[in-house]
Amino acid sequence: MSEYTLFENDLLTLNGYLASIARRLDSIEGVRREPEVDGYVSALHPFFYNGAAVPQEFNLNSNSVTQGVFRSIGPTGSSADHEWHALDALPEDAVAVYLGNTGRATADASGNIDLIISFRPTDSSWTASPVASMYYDITVPNSSVQRFSSAPRWVPITDRCFDIYWDDGAASSPDFFIALVGFAL
Repeated sequence: MSEYTLFENDLLTLNGYLASIARRLDSIEGVRREPEVDGYVSALHPFFYNGAAVPQEFNLNSNSVTQGVFRSIGPTGSSADHEWHALDALPEDAVAVYLGNTGRATADASGNIDLIISFRPTDSSWTASPVASMYYDITVPNSSVQRFSSAPRWVPITDRCFDIYWDDGAASSPDFFIALVGFAL
């Protein structure tokens, strides 16, 4: 037997060991691998705000976010319609933000407050958001000021941007605030 044949046999044996190891690694990775589901993205690692200061809010009124149409919100330097500096700190690979909201509005003469806020992924073709929508339809003593809030909502993002829709309906002097209270990778 020549040295070449011995070396060749050693390579074949080593190749067999490597193939066996690769199959084992594939099976281990297969257990940990995320399933691919069309139209969905995995958000395995949520992060929640626990800082001492109140999370930075974004006021839809003072930032002149147009009502009745979806507008994009993104970090500084993005091509979004409105910049929100709180998004600057998000990692590039973030897939969702966890947004809280608060606000206040004055009821119309009939005592109605009819407010809606809705979110969608940036550049989505959704005309209305089936998720992450907040709707307030209340009747109170006319011309009284009411405060409102809702539980935070997960909102999918693209390049740290998302779209927002809001409408103050029957209310007057509304103030809508959103706050970044978390995100997910």
